[in-house]
Amino acid sequence: MQEPVYEDELTYACIKIGYHVASDNTKTRTYRCGADKSWGVAYEPCTLIHCPLPPYEHASIAETDREFDSWATVTCDTGYEYGDLITTTEIMQCQDSGSYADIPPDCQSSALLPVTLRVERTMELHGKLQHAFLLEEHGPWAHLIRRLRGVTIVHCPELTGGNLTVSTNETSWLTEVMVTCPLGSEFLPDQTSLNITCHANSEWSASLPECSRVRCPNPGYPEHGKRVGDEFRYHDYVTYSCGYGRELYGKATIMCTHDKTWSRPVPVCVKHCPMLLDLQYAVAVPVNEYNQMTTIWCFPNYEYILARSTMKTSVCTADKVWDTTELDCDLRRCRALDPGRSHATWNYTETLLPVFGTYVLVTCNIGYMLPGTDDAPRKLQHASCSKDTMTWAPPIVDCEGED
Repeated sequence: MQEPVYEDELTYACIKIGYHVASDNTKTRTYRCGADKSWGVAYEPCTLIHCPLPPYEHASIAETDREFDSWATVTCDTGYEYGDLITTTEIMQCQDSGSYADIPPDCQSSALLPVTLRVERTMELHGKLQHAFLLEEHGPWAHLIRRLRGVTIVHCPELTGGNLTVSTNETSWLTEVMVTCPLGSEFLPDQTSLNITCHANSEWSASLPECSRVRCPNPGYPEHGKRVGDEFRYHDYVTYSCGYGRELYGKATIMCTHDKTWSRPVPVCVKHCPMLLDLQYAVAVPVNEYNQMTTIWCFPNYEYILARSTMKTSVCTADKVWDTTELDCDLRRCRALDPGRSHATWNYTETLLPVFGTYVLVTCNIGYMLPGTDDAPRKLQHASCSKDTMTWAPPIVDCEGED
């Protein structure tokens, strides 16, 4: 830091709370370097703040040392009180500003005080509303209550009506109450509770609207069906029926519940599917109602040829038909032989695919032979349709052209 020169300034600050420059009651002091190479005034250190006592008549002050953060007690003389506070003793504290905070008012003769209360609750004194700083009828302010005559705390009317639920039965001033409608009802759409507060005029902050039953959405009509009932509020019922030739699938009667939903889905008017009792080489689960699914199993050695499966499922539709066709099973079969590819003829005469156990004799066409040695060319091969694998055994090979 450079040495200060003429007209340089230096600011000195008291940064600790409760300390100041006593001579001018400030937190900072600025010094300026003069032509005579001096700062003009003598250095003054920071000292602890002392608060001056305010002047009082008809009162005595019990003080400590008047230092920062200390307390002083001001007591009115006999026959005097602190005006509207209706007490004779108050305390005040020395602040960092160098003065006392919460300085009580002047003491006045008790005989001349007006009957006006300043408490934190609204009270009724001889039929007139008064305001005061009093919080409770019990506790540190109880001695003030005992001095009052004909004083009662203001109350709002009791909350009644229907099956309303209240969070508290207290109705005094400033009391906040949550009022709740009974199950299945509400004040406004999607509002089942309301908070209100008792005001100083003995009235609640809001009037309570009536609770009304919640409303469910219109459930509509099933196709080919009818409905009895056009009220959709909590605990209302609607009943459904179907037209000629159709039956009701689901519950005939449904009810509007407290959460604005119906107790059951709207039923469906349907026709029943035929029972699958006469299937060829297959058996099905005996169901036939709308939207029910049946499972069909083929007999042993039978299958659904195109799907190469021994089982399939089918669902009954609202039009009284199963959603799957070709429900009969066929004997399991080996693949058909392709004469164009094999260049041969065979001796089985099945019009469909060969069933298991079928024996076949395959003969190569003229100019073709089976793969083999040149000295023993073969023209014939034998195979049968295997029951286990449904393939030809031994495997049939294609005939090849003779060189």
